[in-house]
Amino acid sequence: MQKCQEINFYRKGQITLTGDILQDGTLQRVWDSTIASAGIAKKREQVMIFNSKHRWRKRGIGITASKYGLGGNWFKEIARVSVFAFDGSVEINHSGVEMGQGIDTKVAQVASMALCVPLSHILTGEKSSNSQPNCMATLASATSEICCAAMLDACNIINERLAPYKADVIKKSKDNETQLSDYDVFIKAVRAADQDRVCLSSEGWAAPKVEGSSQYFAFCSAAAEVELDILTGCVEIRSVDIAYDCGHQVGEF
Repeated sequence: MQKCQEINFYRKGQITLTGDILQDGTLQRVWDSTIASAGIAKKREQVMIFNSKHRWRKRGIGITASKYGLGGNWFKEIARVSVFAFDGSVEINHSGVEMGQGIDTKVAQVASMALCVPLSHILTGEKSSNSQPNCMATLASATSEICCAAMLDACNIINERLAPYKADVIKKSKDNETQLSDYDVFIKAVRAADQDRVCLSSEGWAAPKVEGSSQYFAFCSAAAEVELDILTGCVEIRSVDIAYDCGHQVGEF
């Protein structure tokens, strides 16, 4: 069964049922990673031995893979950034709905990475369709991706405005033979820009145009070992191993 699954994997460059051409193909890599971390071959031997010795309790092990398409032509999201010159803190906002899936944290991590500001100095403000109109509903595991893209767009605008001030701060620190952290450079640049009456708030917009059904695909695989009590139907999950290609990791870890 495992060999049959591998033979039928999508490969890079192949066309999916929805007409998408796979630009990336990491399914085999995450599959191999799961097999290695789960120790599939050894566990299969152990399962066979256990099942031969127990009449009323049986074990089984399985592995599966997944390809999930994210994004589409119907997505459009807004993100806003406001930088406060007094202490360099940042307030962000976006058009997604936080419902426990962690979208606020993910968008804040993107802002932290893009602006070189510690996550603890970033506040996510209240959301309203009054200030973020005409956006898509939060669904399909893709809204966080589009909101992150909008946030990156907004942060890039701020970075462009701060670029000459950052260059000046870095030059002065080199002249004085002092070392500054990225956040120290950010704060000094923000205060200098504010004194020059530069706008320190921006709005980002993300509305990708996709040829096909998805903007890109996420690949993952999982293996699980379970034990079944045949008499009672009770099931125990003995182990689970998951590998997921999450792309470029953001935030402080």
